Amino acid sequence: MTKRIVFAKYGSFSLVNSRVEEILRRQFPSYHLQVVDVAQDVLTHYRIESLWLRLYSSLSELPAFVRGRHSPWDFVFRHLRAWELIQRWIRQNIPPSETAFVFQTQGMFDASHPEVPFFIYTDHTRAAHKRQPRGGTPARVGNGWEAAEQNLYRKAATIFTLSKFCEESLVEDYAIPRAKALTVSTGINIDMPSAMSDRSKAAPVILFVGVEWETKGGPELWSAFAKVRLRRPDAELWIVGARPDLRGEGVRLFGRVNSEQMAQIFQEARLLCVPSRIERASMVALDAAAHGLPVISTPHGAGAERVQGEVTGLLIDPCNTDAFAEGILRLLDHPDLAAEMGKAGRRMVEESFTWEAVGKKIGDRIRLSIKPVS
Repeated sequence: MTKRIVFAKYGSFSLVNSRVEEILRRQFPSYHLQVVDVAQDVLTHYRIESLWLRLYSSLSELPAFVRGRHSPWDFVFRHLRAWELIQRWIRQNIPPSETAFVFQTQGMFDASHPEVPFFIYTDHTRAAHKRQPRGGTPARVGNGWEAAEQNLYRKAATIFTLSKFCEESLVEDYAIPRAKALTVSTGINIDMPSAMSDRSKAAPVILFVGVEWETKGGPELWSAFAKVRLRRPDAELWIVGARPDLRGEGVRLFGRVNSEQMAQIFQEARLLCVPSRIERASMVALDAAAHGLPVISTPHGAGAERVQGEVTGLLIDPCNTDAFAEGILRLLDHPDLAAEMGKAGRRMVEESFTWEAVGKKIGDRIRLSIKPVS
């Protein structure tokens, strides 16, 4: 009998879930992989309760829902009833004798089975908000949610993290033994471009990529951009993903774009700014570096793990608007420096941020915890 691996996920997880699926297939080819989307495959099984949860949760977070930034499912996982339904389904549908292990991405739900080895791959914890100076207030959750999150991490044989920042939160905020938390990092979400444009000849375009304008530090970048324009009236700010209500010379709003459009935008920009108030993994910083863009990011959270200060870009607290503006001007005024940092970023991605390396670390650790296929 061929044993199964259960891969429990929700949505795309910023395109990470498709990569994780590939990793599990390649690392464990002798197993059958069962992919379970806990929203579409599990909660919809309980039609009436899941419908009630979606309606109740959406109404509870009506302003965010109306702005169109979230699916109703995003709010559902903030209530323990959703966790309970997922647990019920797992126990009823995952036979321990036929299952090698359960692998879950993110800490938004609990897909563990008490008789099956359990692994998590995540980029964040709720407590991590407190570890960043501008982390703000985490999203509201129902009663008992934080205790359930704590219990979730305790159940895992290993918690794989996308950053050391997340690992430290698990160890220090949740008392998870260091041996159970392993930073495996991440790869990039794009195909590595075969060639880079000459960044020294790129137009003075400052790029911002992110759906959540405030959380990703958009207002701080907007303030810095106003100072930049005083000295460089030819500078432009291109905003991808978010559509803030901004008016002014040199601003271009793209909204959401496909992968081909994103690749073209990367090729045309001079630099990427990631001034996030709370930075979990900064996947876009790696995608930009793969295209040869220097990146200006925050030194807080996982920002410093994706940008090597003064090598692949700059690490500046965006709260310091003057310093952030000076950093932008430095790369606009010195295109050769921007080009050199971009090349260094490309090398960094090629050497340290590949899904092949992530997959090997995950596969090696899991094989230590499960019985081999007979």
